[in-house]
Amino acid sequence: MRYEETTFTKHEYINGCFHRFARLGFSIRLKNAHSDAELLEIYQDLRFVHEQFEKNIEKHKKVHELTSKKVIALSDALVIAVNFDAKNANTLGLLDFLGDQLYGLAIAQAVCHANGIYLRGCVTQGQFFFANDILISKAQVIAYETETKSTVYPVIRVEDELAQFLIEHNENRNYGGNNNPMDFLLMDYNLPGKDRIKAKCLDYLTVGIQSSADWLCEEDRRAYLRERQLESESFTKYNAVLPPEFKPKGRKYKTNNSDLDKNLIKRTEEKDFKTACKESGEAWDSKEKHGNEARKILEQAYRANQFVFLDQIKKNLESELNKAHDKHVLEKYIWTAMYYNKIIKDFSGNSDQNEIIINHPF
Repeated sequence: MRYEETTFTKHEYINGCFHRFARLGFSIRLKNAHSDAELLEIYQDLRFVHEQFEKNIEKHKKVHELTSKKVIALSDALVIAVNFDAKNANTLGLLDFLGDQLYGLAIAQAVCHANGIYLRGCVTQGQFFFANDILISKAQVIAYETETKSTVYPVIRVEDELAQFLIEHNENRNYGGNNNPMDFLLMDYNLPGKDRIKAKCLDYLTVGIQSSADWLCEEDRRAYLRERQLESESFTKYNAVLPPEFKPKGRKYKTNNSDLDKNLIKRTEEKDFKTACKESGEAWDSKEKHGNEARKILEQAYRANQFVFLDQIKKNLESELNKAHDKHVLEKYIWTAMYYNKIIKDFSGNSDQNEIIINHPF
């Protein structure tokens, strides 16, 4: 029996980046599900993961068009592909395009982790064909083998060849010096085994901290906006008091124009001008005061929200460490707790008060 021939179109035959993710402990959880309620809970968790990784085609249709993205669900696994020749790749440049994709994956993993869903996966590069619900991809095979055999811990590993391609890409020179964006996105970790071979994975907790810099409560946001409004009003008053040609240098009002300077010297004897100078100085001080207060509110509020994110990560990990997992599963949570401890120590200034106490050997 012959089947109709399928044309390998450019849209379907993608030379690009390929990702595969699977949920940690899914098989065990599914085997132990004995009720509709338990199956529904598993289903809802999978839908949550799908949402974070843009599985909803209609909701993310425009983004998918710009990136030539395909998102396919296979039981607990997600297969994602983006095209090196996508519109966004041509607009942003390949490095920034791939960096943006990896950043999105790291945020999605961080959100899942904060909700108690632990994922592991692999990102690689290669060709990808999908039509009539048939998936053919050498890159998928590489990602699957890497994810199942060597990734082990709940991380998204970036396959060695792709990691080297990203780190050494010539577009990194656009950032100058030691500002390689991959240094922020990727981190080293040791693969299991005596040889302690190093590999690259997404540093999703660091990315998660940065992306969680947002308002924790409406009261803080309003306080910030109020200070910004007062800062703006003070600056408006400052500009209105003195003519625009007079530029203050500290407390001495001096311009770069000698004729204006002479005129300024004469006017400094006038009472109205002295009053104007005083009012102008007060307005400038007020502007600085409210601006500093706004920045202080912003920094404190964002940092508080970042600690909320990290605290949720900590609670979920502590819960898993206290469960009766077998040795191999427990090791994965121990490794993740050690990763968390390193990140929280860097974030909180070497303080150990927010670290997870690990009472298990590793």
